Amino acid sequence: MSEDLALRPKKQAVDVFDRIVRGYYGQFKSDKSYPLSYIQGSIPIDNINWLETASEAFRSHNLDFEELIQRDINKKRVREIVDTYLKKGEERVLFFPPLLASVVAVNDDGLVNQYERVDEVVDEDSVKITWGDDRFQLVVPRNTVATGHQMVADGQQCHTTPYWSVLRVNSQKIKLVIIDGQHRLQALKSLWNSSDSANRKVVKDLAIPVCVLFSPDAVKGTGTHESLSRDMRELFVRINSEGKKVSGHFITLLNDNRLSSYAVREFCNHAKSEEVGHGLNLLNTIEWNQREDRLASQINRPFSITTIQIIADVLKEHAFDPKGAGKTRYLLDLKAYRDELEGLEAAVQVGEISEESFSVSQVEVLQRLIKENVVPSLATLFFEPKVYQQRVSALGKAGDWLSGRIADAIEGAEYCKVAVLDQYRDANDLDPDSSRVMYKEFCDKVSEVAPLSIHFYNVFQQGLVRAWISICRALFDVGSEPQYIARALISSLNEVMSVEDPRFDSVNLYTQKLLFNGGKVLLHKRAKRNWKNLIIANLANKAVRKKFITSLGVSDDVDRIIGEKAEESLHEYLRELRKVIEDDYRKYWRDKELDEQVVQELEDLESSAAKGDEEAESRLDSIISEFSGSRHKEAERKLKAVFGI
Repeated sequence: MSEDLALRPKKQAVDVFDRIVRGYYGQFKSDKSYPLSYIQGSIPIDNINWLETASEAFRSHNLDFEELIQRDINKKRVREIVDTYLKKGEERVLFFPPLLASVVAVNDDGLVNQYERVDEVVDEDSVKITWGDDRFQLVVPRNTVATGHQMVADGQQCHTTPYWSVLRVNSQKIKLVIIDGQHRLQALKSLWNSSDSANRKVVKDLAIPVCVLFSPDAVKGTGTHESLSRDMRELFVRINSEGKKVSGHFITLLNDNRLSSYAVREFCNHAKSEEVGHGLNLLNTIEWNQREDRLASQINRPFSITTIQIIADVLKEHAFDPKGAGKTRYLLDLKAYRDELEGLEAAVQVGEISEESFSVSQVEVLQRLIKENVVPSLATLFFEPKVYQQRVSALGKAGDWLSGRIADAIEGAEYCKVAVLDQYRDANDLDPDSSRVMYKEFCDKVSEVAPLSIHFYNVFQQGLVRAWISICRALFDVGSEPQYIARALISSLNEVMSVEDPRFDSVNLYTQKLLFNGGKVLLHKRAKRNWKNLIIANLANKAVRKKFITSLGVSDDVDRIIGEKAEESLHEYLRELRKVIEDDYRKYWRDKELDEQVVQELEDLESSAAKGDEEAESRLDSIISEFSGSRHKEAERKLKAVFGI
């Protein structure tokens, strides 16, 4: 038996690195930036499935929102690349720029933000650097003479031959995720993975140019603030800002240089965690992945409540505005965290922190404060009002209906749920007809119960958020916290936050020319300010203000401050109303319901004024002011009557 044991082969070490990319190794680093390493090479079409888009690499339900936002693929672009480029190669040259792939570390819990460790081994022939024990390994040939290329490893300065480098990857712990060229990759895969031999033939001899990027210094225990996911977002934003623009939504979401971007990402992450039922969640009610700029600032789906662009814009301009020094402190109470924030490396002074003014070292603290103060406030403003709850309820009931369709094995139902709604996208003409029919029915179910109203317009929602921000500033010195102010505001105004309540409708005399022009919603900046003022003016009603005070549960000082703020907002609204009514009368007095005798007099005065008659001009102004003033008083009376002021 001992002879048998002696003859048995020794146990061989298993090579966990099952994927290899050969090419030129280099590193990109400025004097202050984190280093970014890369391998520039190619892979044969046979290995194209080594590369993945984020949507292939990760299931949406297993990701935080910050990871989810890098998944979106435009299927129409994929088809265009296949049909109008790859399949049209006869008598022409074809070429794709290198696909940019990021080394993404994963474990059972999702994405890894820093590698566990890094090991460097220098021997006679090569420099070997391994990240995370056995996640991936870089092998760079070593030379005994100067080659013009050097790198430091294991404390040694080594001459290298970088153009024979090898990146060895453990596919169980590393994914190669494309951050630029997703649509080119999907086009190549659609042909190579096709069951149609004619499609495979189109690409059978291709070697795909690829540049694999990784962050060598994002290692735990080294004192760095570097984050792999933040690096990936930065690359995505930079690449897609300088090249073909992806969309307003994605550029906003992936921008780590703006506080408003952190705020909407955290808000969406919160929404994703709030289940509506049947696998749907509140993130389904927020539009965050529109590709066209013209659609980014409006809701486009009947089950949506808001968009991330609406929220980001108002936070950027009115909460974190760099032009108003110190504004950020009102929502984040930065002075209370001065020591923590200013004690960090390269810290920006608390009084100077704003939308784009903060250091990387301060991000973690600022993100925590946003999560504690801004996110719960936004959740209250957009999920608690009656009109928005009605839409959430309608979404849940539509989910019930769709689940029934799936249980009955109705064609297109499961695809609609799994491939459309679970992917947070619209059905399009690349989806099966049956699923598009099902999606339309799903949308109709929501529309029937929760129709569109002014509360879903960009201009109103920005006015609502501005009202909350304005009240937060007013109550800052008495110590009221933003999330409780948001709750008190919605508690006191919930009656007007309803489709059935007509006080915000266009039929009202006091909303015309400020908020509406006839039945058309006014969308300019002044209208956003006017909505803010009208919303706050509601608090001039003592009963409404009492609800606010009761909800907030604080001192009489709040009653006085809010009362003054409401009167100030009412006064500003009525002043603007007087101005637009008078301007309207001056331009269109012929269209008003005036006596013929008055019309004739005005025509005569206008004619004389045009000839330089100053007395006629003064008389003309006086008459117009009289009629417009009368109209303004009527509008003011009606406003105060319906709001109980």
